[in-house]
Amino acid sequence: MKYKVNLDFKFRWFSFLLVLIGFLFSLEGKCQATILSKHSVVLDLGGISAYGSLNYERLLFSKNNNVITGKVGFSSYRLKDFERKFNPDMIFPLSVQYLKKRKNHHAVFGIGQTLSSVVKASRDFSSTVRENKLSGSFIVGYRFQKREHPFYIQASYSPILEFYKTWIHWGGISLGYNFRKNKKNKS
Repeated sequence: MKYKVNLDFKFRWFSFLLVLIGFLFSLEGKCQATILSKHSVVLDLGGISAYGSLNYERLLFSKNNNVITGKVGFSSYRLKDFERKFNPDMIFPLSVQYLKKRKNHHAVFGIGQTLSSVVKASRDFSSTVRENKLSGSFIVGYRFQKREHPFYIQASYSPILEFYKTWIHWGGISLGYNFRKNKKNKS
């Protein structure tokens, strides 16, 4: 279901998200480390990129049962343009998520920004034109991950504010794999 929304703040939203990620990266070394993985690879099915994406997730902050992660990804759903030449449509999702942990269960809240770079025909169909557009999103979900297990699964409701004009109800499933485990130490 789509709803029309008249919002003209996409660049403010994108700037806010970049500043927030920069701030969170600066906090990384100032928090108490826990037994968590700093690096993860995540396969999103649906989610803020709409079609699905392959992502890198980084632990930015962890203290007690509060975790903040940053995630950046890539997706492509069409590799050739209308002239049948290799010219892929690309989607780059970027998000920040806050996780509240309780044993193996995590409540997830986040915000995201997606850059879509899509190839279309020109008005007279004589050439291709690449259009770059931004979309915003919110994330509310549930993640299950055992404490010492490298795999996790996450289900989320992630409505998309498509091109900052149309509200689309959306969801996603994420399958993640955590790499190196950090040892307990205090920074």
